[in-house]
Amino acid sequence: MKHLFIILTLGTIITTAMAQEEKSPERILNQAAEQYSQADYERAIELYQSLLAQGYADPKLYYNLGNAYFKNGDLGKSILFYERAYLLQPEDPEIAQNLKIARARIRDRVEPIPLLVIVKWWNDLKTTSSASTLFLYSTILAWLLAGAIFLFYGFRNVLLRRVVLALGIVLIGLFAASVALVQAKNESLAAEDFGIIMPFEVIVHSTPDATAVESFKIHEGLKVEVLEEKDGLVRIRLADGKQGWISANELVLI
Repeated sequence: MKHLFIILTLGTIITTAMAQEEKSPERILNQAAEQYSQADYERAIELYQSLLAQGYADPKLYYNLGNAYFKNGDLGKSILFYERAYLLQPEDPEIAQNLKIARARIRDRVEPIPLLVIVKWWNDLKTTSSASTLFLYSTILAWLLAGAIFLFYGFRNVLLRRVVLALGIVLIGLFAASVALVQAKNESLAAEDFGIIMPFEVIVHSTPDATAVESFKIHEGLKVEVLEEKDGLVRIRLADGKQGWISANELVLI
C-alpha cells in the first residue's frame, strides 16, 4: 500500500511537471514559431496571444506577433505590435525595418509638421534609443564628470585647471540633457498618448456629437495622437496637425 502511494505521488508530480512544461513560455514560443513556419498564422497568433494573457511580454514577442498579423493580412494589428516592439527596443534593425515596410502599406500619406532642428534631433534621439541605452549614457557621463571634478582639485597648474573646468561645464550640460532624455523616455513608455487605427476606414468628425460634420477620413494602421476622451469618443491629432473626433473603439493604444 505504501509503495502504491509513492508510485501515485510520483506519477502526479511527473504529470504536473509535464503539464507545466507544455505551458512554459519557451515551449509555446517554439510551437508558435513552428506554426508560423508552416504558414498557419492564425494558430501562431493564438499561441503568442496566450503568452500575452499570461503576462509574458517583451520586444521579441511583440515583433513575432507583428510578423504573424502582417502575414495574416491584418495591417492594423501588425503595426500595433511592431510599434510596441519598437518602443521597447528601437535599436533593433529588424523591428525598425519591418515597421517601415508595414507603414508603407497605409493608405494615408501624412506629412509631419516641420520642427526646429534641435527639437527634431531631441525627438529622434529619444525615439531611436532604448531606456537602458540612455541610462548607460547618463552613467558614463556621471563618471566622466566625477573624474573631471577629481582632476580639477588634483591639478595645481592654473591652465590645466581651466581646461578641466571648461570640460566639466560641458559634461554638466551633457549629463543634464541625458537625465532629461531618460525621464522623457520613461514618461513616453508609461504614457498612453498614441494609438493605431484598426478599421479599414474611419470618418473623423469636427466635434464629439452625432450631428458633427465629416472633417476627413483616415485608414487602417495610421498612428495618431490621443488628446482627450469624452463619452466613448477620443479627440485625435495627426502628424500634420489635423484634429478631430472618432470612436474610442476605432483605435488601440500602443
